[in-house]
Amino acid sequence: MLKSSLNLYYHEPIKRMRLSTVELENYKKKLIMEYVLPAFGECQRDKEWVVNRIAGICRLQQAVKCQQMEVPGSHENGYLWFSVSGIVHGYYYNNDRDMKTGTRIWKKREFIFDGSSLFHEEDRPDYIEALEPGEILSISYAEMRKLMNELPGVEKHMRHLHVKTEHHYRHLNHLINKPPLQRVKEFEQENPLFGAIASNSTKAMHVGLTRQGYELQLKRLKETK
Repeated sequence: MLKSSLNLYYHEPIKRMRLSTVELENYKKKLIMEYVLPAFGECQRDKEWVVNRIAGICRLQQAVKCQQMEVPGSHENGYLWFSVSGIVHGYYYNNDRDMKTGTRIWKKREFIFDGSSLFHEEDRPDYIEALEPGEILSISYAEMRKLMNELPGVEKHMRHLHVKTEHHYRHLNHLINKPPLQRVKEFEQENPLFGAIASNSTKAMHVGLTRQGYELQLKRLKETK
């Protein structure tokens, strides 16, 4: 039986960085200035004001390899995540098939969030897991809504990202309906960075196969070369 989101989240917390309060705030602002602001697009406000505003509502933490960042739950416990230096993926537990099913892969320095939960206050169905160790910034959905009200350019950009995510899901559904060999071939071609660090078990969940099934298709791909 799966544990509740609240208990599991606090059972496996992401480690806080071992810096003094002043050092942590200064480093956090540096990361926001260098990576978060460019990712947000046009904020239409003074950069220093925006950096200080974001720094006041975000957390900076250190994730370890295969760290569970978030589990399914209500929008009230949801976060916007930003991995500075590592790849992250999402999945849900498919009770009918008794297996994990991959939903999304995020490269470093991409915003990680559930648009339906952020914009429409729906429940979050996915687990979010860091596949590499690295620094993670996060902002609660409640604070993100306030920020988007203050910065319409940020809200516009986040809604654009939500639309792109919906396009990704359609692409994933199309991929899943292909024969296993073609499925694995295209997935490996489209996700070289993910393929280089993820285990075969993790890759398999993103194409609807077991680890054994995925490895069988990899073997067949090698035989066709």
